Amino acid sequence: MSEQPKPQDVVIGGNLQKGITGQYSLSVGEVLKESLRMTSNRFLRLFPAMMIFMAIHLTILWIAMLQMTDMETIQAGLDSLKLVMTATANTGMSLEDSLTPEQITQIKSVVNELLHALGVSVFIAYVLTGPLYAGYCMQSMNISVGLETRIGDIFKGFRFTVPFVLLMLVIGGIELVIPSLLMVYLTLATMFTPYLMIEKRLPLFRAIGYSFVAFHKRLLPLLLIGMTIFIAGFILSLLTQGLAFFFFFPLWFMAKAICYRNAFGLTLRIEPKEGQASPAATDDDQTPPSQGSSGHFDA
Repeated sequence: MSEQPKPQDVVIGGNLQKGITGQYSLSVGEVLKESLRMTSNRFLRLFPAMMIFMAIHLTILWIAMLQMTDMETIQAGLDSLKLVMTATANTGMSLEDSLTPEQITQIKSVVNELLHALGVSVFIAYVLTGPLYAGYCMQSMNISVGLETRIGDIFKGFRFTVPFVLLMLVIGGIELVIPSLLMVYLTLATMFTPYLMIEKRLPLFRAIGYSFVAFHKRLLPLLLIGMTIFIAGFILSLLTQGLAFFFFFPLWFMAKAICYRNAFGLTLRIEPKEGQASPAATDDDQTPPSQGSSGHFDA
């Protein structure tokens, strides 16, 4: 009676040591090319999952907005916007010259109230959708090593509800009080954090610390990758009335997952089919599972 083949863990890409020391291969052109290819090939899986993510995010935002204010204030804000547009368009004068001081005071009061409510609501939605963010990261990790993913996999992130709600609280709280340029830096410097929490099971602040170290070890290529996607996405979204955003959103997640794979590695459980020997594991294997075995990444 032959011995049943045992599952084998295989690491694809780098490892924790390589990630924090920067000793791994990272080509800006190759990462962007691979991200484009993988996003295009799996777009029909990534797009519906993204729409689920956004729909739940916007629903939470709207509910939070209604708790912070009321429909009368929202309607007053819309009326104020219409009044400003009409007054300046018809008269061709500045806002101060086309409206009375009382109208300007009322508009500023309504706008300030709405901006405060919107800011708090966005933060609440950002925090509460943390588990969906984790699920989308898991999908991008699967794709980055050639594994299949389903639309519903975005809900697998709920097993990380507590750590990811805390992550969103920390990152979102910091972003509320720093300038926009620093927000971009923070986004890039913490790009590995969710993947380290999911795949390496690191606690929140250690994952943030490792992500900062890894980012600065390969600062230039990671900065170029991030800024290329941000700037191209921004320009093309303007030119396409926002449509390009729906491609660049999953593209950014794919780019992060590929950079993470190259830097820190992804551990796959390979389960050989009956009659097949277990594959040998290496620390820096760059190839996905072969067709003769069943591989899966199960955070």
